[in-house]
Amino acid sequence: GSLIYTGIAPGVSWTAGSALSILLLGLILWAFEPIPFGMTSMVIMVLLVMLQTVNIDVMLSGFSSPAVFLVVAGVMLVQGVGQTPLIQRISYGLVYKLGTSLRRLFIGIFVLIQFLAFFIPTNSVRATLLLPLATRVVDSIGAE
Repeated sequence: GSLIYTGIAPGVSWTAGSALSILLLGLILWAFEPIPFGMTSMVIMVLLVMLQTVNIDVMLSGFSSPAVFLVVAGVMLVQGVGQTPLIQRISYGLVYKLGTSLRRLFIGIFVLIQFLAFFIPTNSVRATLLLPLATRVVDSIGAE
């Protein structure tokens, strides 16, 4: 952390410089993966508090956001759908209605994404749902 901090411009405040150096350290740890991702996150959070970059209340405030629970609950729901035959039924229904033309299937999946936006507000959850769906559709028509 201090090695990275010394390379930062001298006019940068301690808070900004330490935050930037911790960010760069985190990127290096995520890129080369010497420790697991979850452990890297814990190291970053501990460094942020120990180096007095942020207050512990500020650091933990993101965990109390309702958006975090929305995304976690949505991903859990999608994983449940992915482990049941429902995703297979939806993919077969798309192929049945749209045929085996890749162009029509692409347009159908695009329209489905827009339709799901009304019910699933987060992009990450929609992507998590549509990835196995699109994979099943491609597998069901035998395309690569």
